[in-house]
Amino acid sequence: MAAIELYSKEEFLEVKKLRKRYILLIIFSFLIVAAIDAVIVVFRHSLGLGLAKFLNIALTAVYFCGLWFFFSIKFRLTRKYYKLLKNIFTGLRENYTGKFLYFDDTKTIKDGVEFYVMMLEEKMLKRQDMPERRVLIRKDLEHPPFCEGDIISYQSHASILINYKIVKKAEVK
Repeated sequence: MAAIELYSKEEFLEVKKLRKRYILLIIFSFLIVAAIDAVIVVFRHSLGLGLAKFLNIALTAVYFCGLWFFFSIKFRLTRKYYKLLKNIFTGLRENYTGKFLYFDDTKTIKDGVEFYVMMLEEKMLKRQDMPERRVLIRKDLEHPPFCEGDIISYQSHASILINYKIVKKAEVK
């Protein structure tokens, strides 16, 4: 059985492209607001000084409130997910084999991305007093088809599951 990949290069490239698109959108919107502000300044004598000041302040305030909202939701989440994928594809990968115990659906946040936990029983070389390993799986992915007692060979980066392969199915009782 071939290993099942949870992350792909295509997904990484899509997120990278989306991140670039957001940055260009921010730059383009800033240039539009600056151009409108410049037009208001040029025509301030025909508009009236008070109205021109009000329009400049209102337009700038609306722009920065919208930008703050955009940064706090869309861009921040995209940037954090891009950073996670970049670390997965460029960082160290570790191979392990363990016995599946259970899934813990409690929301866990690591590097700004939501995960749930898969618990595995492993023989640790350095810490024999801790026989269980927590492996993180992205929250929007379905549970892998594991049964309690399955032997799983998997690859992880910073405790994040990258790919897995079921080595031996558990005996059904």
